[in-house]
Amino acid sequence: MKPVDMTRTGFLEESPGVKSSMRLMSFILLLFFIAFNTFYIYWLFQYRIALANAHVDVTVHMTPIIDLFFCLFDFVLLVGIFIPKYLQSLAELASKAALIPLPKTTSQSTSTSTSSTEVKQ
Repeated sequence: MKPVDMTRTGFLEESPGVKSSMRLMSFILLLFFIAFNTFYIYWLFQYRIALANAHVDVTVHMTPIIDLFFCLFDFVLLVGIFIPKYLQSLAELASKAALIPLPKTTSQSTSTSTSSTEVKQ
């Protein structure tokens, strides 16, 4: 087994050796976005071809189109994909600048309480 190179940051890592579920979620949603648009456009053209082969006037018949609502839906999906990571980055920058104190995790509070009881005894 090859040792892990701790100097490089991987594709789904925040820092070397630290996995990021936020990046993984954004990547999965981006793949869904690409697949959804690809299948929708494919289905749209197949539907129009089927109507043309059936000798139906496409201009009169109600056919699905790429309209403003589809574009808004795509925009909302893109915002939903990328905004959580952006907000996480802003929160991390604010905490590094000491503007927002980070809450202590349970492991930190347990270790500090253990060390304080050892000092008292």
